[in-house]
Amino acid sequence: MSSPVALWAIAASSWLAVWAQIDTFQGECKAPTLESITEGLTVNTKVYDCSGQCPKTTAGGGGYGYLFDECCEKCQRWHQPEKNAFAFCQGCAQGATLADLVALSKTVSSKSPRRVQAETTVKEDTFLSKCAAGDGSDGDLPPVKFQRFDCFACCSKDSKTYIPNNCIQCCQECASLAKGQNGTASSKTFLTCDSCPDYADQQEDVQTFYCTEIEKATKQALCRLARNGR
Repeated sequence: MSSPVALWAIAASSWLAVWAQIDTFQGECKAPTLESITEGLTVNTKVYDCSGQCPKTTAGGGGYGYLFDECCEKCQRWHQPEKNAFAFCQGCAQGATLADLVALSKTVSSKSPRRVQAETTVKEDTFLSKCAAGDGSDGDLPPVKFQRFDCFACCSKDSKTYIPNNCIQCCQECASLAKGQNGTASSKTFLTCDSCPDYADQQEDVQTFYCTEIEKATKQALCRLARNGR
């Protein structure tokens, strides 16, 4: 029969073995890598500076008359939202607006223009007026891609597996990727971080981008007009 001292020693050693164990608790969530994100939505945009290059009337009494209307018509033909082609028709009644592009950026989960020209003949003399807007690459804006990085699985507080630290890590990763997605002079990507405090809404950045590009294309401070779709 074991002595009380021996029994105590056995119990103590078992307790020490349990006490020495390190308890580890962990939880995880899944978010897509940048490579696994779908292609996203790529849009093509163009500016037809009809009011700047083919104004209907000018302060000195001149202007291009109906050539301005032809410019607007060609711009509106290029504008095909159903094909993700958006044309900013400066000074025209119709065409793309910044609101169109901003709205499109939230939905993520063309014919070649002809030269505008006319000819008027008076008796034996010929008078020719020409203007061009949107001719060839004139007015082309950089292609834009809208993408979404989904942190919902990590940041949904209604989930039984919600862990604040995991949400923070997911959003930090997305923010880092979004900062690196500025693109080049020939392209631009807007990465939205779903369920995160930063980069959850790219509305202001989208507006700023198109305002800047329109002003560079038209050589005029027309951002206010672009916001109003003119």
